[in-house]
Amino acid sequence: MAAQQTFGLDIGESSVKAVQLAPFGKTKKLMALGTIPTPIGGFSSGNDYVLSAMSQVIKKLVKDSKITTKKVNIALPESKIYTRVIEMPPISDEDLVSALKWEAEQYIPLSLDEVNMDWQVLNRPQNPTPDSKMEILLSAAPKKLIDIYVKLAEMSDLELVSLEPETLAAVRALTENEPDPPTTLALVMGAEETNLIIIKNSLVVFTRTISSGGNAVTRAISTNFGLEFIQAEEYKKTYGLEKESFEGKVAEVVKPMVDIIVGEIKRAVAFYQSKKADDIVKRLVLVGSPTLLPGMVRYLTEAVGIETQQGDPWVDVEIDSKLFPDALVKGPTYALAAGLAKKEINE
Repeated sequence: MAAQQTFGLDIGESSVKAVQLAPFGKTKKLMALGTIPTPIGGFSSGNDYVLSAMSQVIKKLVKDSKITTKKVNIALPESKIYTRVIEMPPISDEDLVSALKWEAEQYIPLSLDEVNMDWQVLNRPQNPTPDSKMEILLSAAPKKLIDIYVKLAEMSDLELVSLEPETLAAVRALTENEPDPPTTLALVMGAEETNLIIIKNSLVVFTRTISSGGNAVTRAISTNFGLEFIQAEEYKKTYGLEKESFEGKVAEVVKPMVDIIVGEIKRAVAFYQSKKADDIVKRLVLVGSPTLLPGMVRYLTEAVGIETQQGDPWVDVEIDSKLFPDALVKGPTYALAAGLAKKEINE
């Protein structure tokens, strides 16, 4: 029963999303779903006024979405934490704890006393040679950031069960119950940043954050056409990358912004292939509202040369289409919240 009592909360720069799931036979059932615009102002500053505004928005979202529990899992933004896949000589789990503290100092620009650190062994060679390396996913979150999320949960009348990197929530949402998933690059695009995650056997093997997202595209449209931001956002959602729409004028503005992401995808794939020449990235999966632009899937397939599809966090979830008419269409936007909601059920 406890698995039914936790929901996922994805706090983004432009919107806050909530998903509540429950066990349903061998699958899961969607119990509640909702989204609400984020109040202006980055709450990660810890400013009490901004935190108060955010907590009021979250309370409204929980009420309007008919969430039936106070227990919540929340995602930490990758741009505010430190996540790296690192290589080390093969050692036991006992020795790894102390060795990682020395290793982490190279990658984390804060004192280790100022962060909460977690790790996951991705690959440990079975028959190590002198040149063998083990791979570890290392994550560190500033304690100040964690304190802000704890405070926000309390102000929102919620019981915080867990905080985890967006990366892990995305992987859980996208790869669960796939019998033999190909090596996949997940493009998780938010309002102000984009995360690239290479996933092999449902594990993160590469991650990179780019400081460009959907709002950069909207600002470019706003500047080029002399539109207010809200109107430019509608142009983006309506015309996107479709050359046939609006004489392709919006597509001409959007394309250079998307090409920045394309370049980063190509660099990420090239870097990974240089390390793992025998492991080809065969699929590109899109997550986040900005990836729903008309023509996005077709454009990325052609530009990157990898099969591209919208992420579907509902593969193993039963959905009543009468209760949740937008769930399937907007699935990619709910991937992080869905991945968080699956956490307790999976465990």
